[in-house]
This record gives sequence, C-alpha cells and structure tokens, in this order.
Amino acid sequence: MRRTFLSLVLAQCFAAPLCAQFTPSQKLPQERLDALQRMSMPGTEHSRLARREGAYTTITRHFAAAGAAGSELTGKADLKMILGGRFLQEDYRSDKVGGAEGMRLLAYDGTLKQYQCAWANAGATGLVRLEGSSPDGGATVLLNGTLHDADGEPLSLRFLIREIDADRFLAVLGGDEQGQGPRQEIVYTRLKPAVKPTEKPAEKPIGK
Repeated sequence: MRRTFLSLVLAQCFAAPLCAQFTPSQKLPQERLDALQRMSMPGTEHSRLARREGAYTTITRHFAAAGAAGSELTGKADLKMILGGRFLQEDYRSDKVGGAEGMRLLAYDGTLKQYQCAWANAGATGLVRLEGSSPDGGATVLLNGTLHDADGEPLSLRFLIREIDADRFLAVLGGDEQGQGPRQEIVYTRLKPAVKPTEKPAEKPIGK
C-alpha cells in the first residue's frame, strides 16, 4: 500500500494523470485519493504568501557582532507565485556592480505543516535549504538550516521573515533570538505604479 501511494505521488510530480498508470486492483481507496488531492492544493498559508507578490526596492544593512551597522546596499527584488500559487519565487539583485544576485523559493508544506525555503545565489554552487514555522499565521516566519564554509564545515543559519505592513517586510539572516549578533537585515519596500496626472479639460474662451 505504501509503495502504491508513493507511485501515485511520483506520478503527480511528473505530471502524469492521477491513477492513469495503474490497474483497478492497484488503485487506492477514494478517501486516500481525496487526501492526496487535498495535500497538493494551496491553502490559507499560500494566500498569505501571495500578498507579497510584486516588485520591490531593497535596503541591506550589515551588523557586526558589536551591533554597529556597517555597509548599506540598495537593490531590487521581484516576487511572484508560481506553479498554481504553490510557491513564492523571489529573484533579487544588488544595484552594486558584481553585488549579490540570486533566487529564493518559499513554500508551505501542507502535509508536514511547515515552511520551507530553498536558496541559490551567484556566489555559490550549492543550495541552502531551510525549514521552520510561523507563530502568527504567516506574518512572521522563522526558518533554520545549514550552509557550509569554504572548507565544507557546516554552519547553522537562522532566517527570519517578518511583515512590517502591507507594502514592506523585513528579512534577517543570522543573529539570535533577541535580534542581535552578526546579521544582515534587508527591508523590502513595494514599488507603487506611477500615478498619471489627471488631464484638465480645455477651458473655453471667455465670452463664447
């Protein structure tokens, strides 16, 4: 039974019609099929992620262990939901020539009830993977994972994402539970569409 269930999941992942590859004797009970269908559909957590879709400007600040802010860099980021509203994809880049550039995928796994993040950047050839949870329905997401230094030694990574308001959110890489220690803070501000000036109607000449 477990093997058949795994086969169905793999068939779904590779876009094969559900159960099309199996004989009637191999098919799962309808309640299991319904559970599989629910597992694959976006939920309220995904709707919350979709609120962040849009184009943003970013300000990145680096903090040393002593807490004093160091360099400040500006950049841009584009966020959009992909694959039927299941994943939030972020493409980011620094305004500085040769600066940071990369992509992040943020997801909510409805089966495991946890947030997951995969992160790739132009400064490495490996993926950073993180997972975590939210204490407030998705407004704040705390993820933990591991990256590796130049010698291949594992380093723990803490990644916090917190909504500031409808058009701004904060991402913090590193730091501790009190928000202190060496860290990188990125403030995202949504770009608003330019408002076109309202054209005034032409004035009629006096006396006509």
